Amino acid sequence: MFQVINPTLSELNIFRNRYNNQSYQSNEDRVERSLSLGFVRSLIRPSGEMLGYIAWARVARESLFAMSHSKKLPHYKHEWNEGHCILITDLSLSGLEPMHEFKFVRQFVNENRIVSYIKKGQPRVWLRARTHHKRVCLKLV
Repeated sequence: MFQVINPTLSELNIFRNRYNNQSYQSNEDRVERSLSLGFVRSLIRPSGEMLGYIAWARVARESLFAMSHSKKLPHYKHEWNEGHCILITDLSLSGLEPMHEFKFVRQFVNENRIVSYIKKGQPRVWLRARTHHKRVCLKLV
């Protein structure tokens, strides 16, 4: 049975180094800020090996719209825990168990109504509509 736990910063750094996932200082700062707020989840094999993790912030809608213009993440720590919109700040997967890793990410997205992420410098938003159970990808402009 695979487990979902809250990891430590050193466990996340070891994971990133093991799978050659590039780790810039800005990534580490985002992960560290998410960790300090308890907004990191990792997927662990029964053997104890980490398969991946998700780090996020809970931002207000206004912060998402501000990001679409400034292309910068919220600066202040309090902005990372002030809203209901999930902003994925870092996602890293090993690729060893693709089906379990996909389910891990899908479950995370399904648990939240509004999930956003950065793609090519632009914030993107997944909005789960309550009617018809559709997911719509909105590009903030």
